[in-house]
Amino acid sequence: MAYSKFKIDFEYIVELLQGFVDFLHESDTFDKAEFEHKLIELRKIVSEYAEDNPGLSDILMQVLDELENDKIRFAGQDMSVLINEMRYNAIDKEIEKFAVKWFVGFDDVKYEVFNFKDGELANENKLAQKYAGMEDFGQSRISA
Repeated sequence: MAYSKFKIDFEYIVELLQGFVDFLHESDTFDKAEFEHKLIELRKIVSEYAEDNPGLSDILMQVLDELENDKIRFAGQDMSVLINEMRYNAIDKEIEKFAVKWFVGFDDVKYEVFNFKDGELANENKLAQKYAGMEDFGQSRISA
């Protein structure tokens, strides 16, 4: 699993993870030393990726930790699907925190997250109308 100092990207790492999982699933005999060596190499690659994207690399490290602890669970899994589910769950958690903090609907925030372009909200006018007068509500909750 050699790699050079080219820019590591997310898709490349997912492909490496898929190859690693396929290797584990297809191998007739389990070689613990080879498993650990490949796992160390993957951790190095993900650590390097963390310089550019620490949030996503945290998810990738979580996958590696889970893989290390439960190899069988990943047999036959499509790693891109699994990782994307984890990504969307993490995004939903952040959206939920924001929505609760600012008293805004989860779906409204989610729509803006996925449709934000060039520094502009997709539904700025609709949001302004929908939440007009909410400043007083928020202030009364803060001062309570």
